[in-house]
Amino acid sequence: MKFSALPKNTLERKKIIDLIRKKGNFYFNTTNGVNHGELLVSRRPSEQLKKTASDYTTCYNCRGFFTKNSIRHHRAKCVEHKPNDRQIMVMGRKLIGRIHPSASSILRKMVFPVLREDEAVRVIRYDALLITFANKMCLKYRHQHQYDMIRSRLRLLGRFLIALKQVNKAVTDFASIYNPSVYDSCIQAVNTVAVLD
Repeated sequence: MKFSALPKNTLERKKIIDLIRKKGNFYFNTTNGVNHGELLVSRRPSEQLKKTASDYTTCYNCRGFFTKNSIRHHRAKCVEHKPNDRQIMVMGRKLIGRIHPSASSILRKMVFPVLREDEAVRVIRYDALLITFANKMCLKYRHQHQYDMIRSRLRLLGRFLIALKQVNKAVTDFASIYNPSVYDSCIQAVNTVAVLD
């Protein structure tokens, strides 16, 4: 405990304590066995703002959780080399790694972090069958310029799954589509996604 040897209220001691706190919060927020639906953030939001967990991202340098709107202000103080705002969001998503455990390292580090966080991405993130499909695509299309194609196909399948869930409430994930009773709902969802109505 290096900080305990330092005198109280010194800047160096406060920095060390802050770093330990942020690393502990990061471990708590990203470990399934420890966390049970709670998010520890660097700055507590006011109750009027009604922030959810999807409004937060991680600083890749200090591992603190900040709102997506305020991460750029924190970045100016935290990081010497200053990447643009898009890069800092991608690096934060890469660090958190919210994805199905069976996802390959290419999918986890190169494909998914670049995807913007919306409903279609949230649907495919933990779908076992879609992640298996994405792993196969990563093996087939190895070049970096082909990752955009993988992302667009995954996003399309996510939009299809959302449309299918609206048509048929019994559908929970992509594996439940492979049931003959869902066939008519699939046709209807395809027409909705393709804007053929």
